[in-house]
Amino acid sequence: MKKPEVISVNPGSRVDEQITINERERLTDEGRFLLDLLRSAVYACRPDSVSSTGEQLYRQCTPQEVVSRAVEITQLTFAAVDANEWKVEIPPFPGEVVKRFP
Repeated sequence: MKKPEVISVNPGSRVDEQITINERERLTDEGRFLLDLLRSAVYACRPDSVSSTGEQLYRQCTPQEVVSRAVEITQLTFAAVDANEWKVEIPPFPGEVVKRFP
């Protein structure tokens, strides 16, 4: 469910920068990374069987296999990001909430 947007007023800014519309819900870095993996993995294949001539045959991965693999890669990737301290915290946006939209 999409959350309502928030309008912020930034006093002292130029007129064209005074009002900002902020989304209330967005994907985390992990969520965006996962979606990028899924875009590139939808055609992933796995070994399935061997043909009568000895050649390896493949099948397309099921949606569950693709998502499970992408989730596993995402978890491992962001565990490495955290372990290596490859993130920095950004201070919150300084602005006043003026109105919430349903």
